[in-house]
Amino acid sequence: VSIDFQRNFYVPEETETLTLENIKMQEGQVLKINTNCKSLKIVSFVGVLDITDVKSLRSVVLHTKMPRIVDGQWIYLNNDMIDTSSMSDVTDYIFPYCLEVIVLRNVEFKYSSPLIISQKCIDLSIISCTGNYDLSRIKKLRKLTFYPSQHKKILLHFPI
Repeated sequence: VSIDFQRNFYVPEETETLTLENIKMQEGQVLKINTNCKSLKIVSFVGVLDITDVKSLRSVVLHTKMPRIVDGQWIYLNNDMIDTSSMSDVTDYIFPYCLEVIVLRNVEFKYSSPLIISQKCIDLSIISCTGNYDLSRIKKLRKLTFYPSQHKKILLHFPI
């Protein structure tokens, strides 16, 4: 069972924790996260997530899919959708600066550019993921959880 949004949806201002599971936005529609959201968990989502107003977000958990990050929007395509834009037109994939806790589970990051983890991150979990991850900007990492998967390729860049 999934929820299919036919129009734009604005998360209420008082919402501090948001979990997206089995959510689909119709083409051209956007789910906009409020400025007070502190924690975001995305299990299964298709559509555009607008995080341009996010100021309080501290924690994000992503399962399976990595969004395409463009101008403050996270774009999640369904398997049957075709991405008409070139993946090479975006040189950096950077998580929002405010994120302190990042959990990636079974995420396939297929882009040639690395995913850049921002400097405020203090707790990072990369569990059974593939891809290229740049941790070199992190200033004070207190906890790193890393469970590589057999038969999955992963590249981590640490500070020098």
